[in-house]
Amino acid sequence: MNRNISMILQHIAVIALALSFYYIDEYDLIEPEKHHMIFLTVATLKTIYFLTHSFKKVKDLSVVNNFSYFMKVMSINISLVILSYAADYFTLFQIYPSAFTGITTPGDPLITFCDFFYFSVTIFSTTGLGDILPYSLSAKYLVCLEVILAFITIIFLLSNFANLKSSHKEQED
Repeated sequence: MNRNISMILQHIAVIALALSFYYIDEYDLIEPEKHHMIFLTVATLKTIYFLTHSFKKVKDLSVVNNFSYFMKVMSINISLVILSYAADYFTLFQIYPSAFTGITTPGDPLITFCDFFYFSVTIFSTTGLGDILPYSLSAKYLVCLEVILAFITIIFLLSNFANLKSSHKEQED
């Protein structure tokens, strides 16, 4: 259980980093052009972190051969990835309101965040309903990062799910 708490804290730190960009923009601490590039660089590094972390977890869990623990860890990981990208989309929208189209209530931060959480779920699940759309190049780039991460995560999840399930069945027999 201690490993789960550590993973959650690491992911929360990554999410907090994304949200900190909103406050950096609020106080004009960095020039807008540099702020934009730093934000996208951090989003890229965050994606690499999630990928390497997921690969490491899948590798570690395949050795443990515990099906329920594997599902719990992957569920936490996917939930935190979705939440992290929702924070990125929300932050980008707060900095550049024209980055997305289809946001119905841009004045209420909580509802806007919920809209981006919904958007992140639809992107991660590859549903992409089309009611919220990335408009700027930066928004499209973030969506591409999430799609790539989702695709790789789902492929590894499904392949290891099948391996763990067959190993679990062999142990029962």
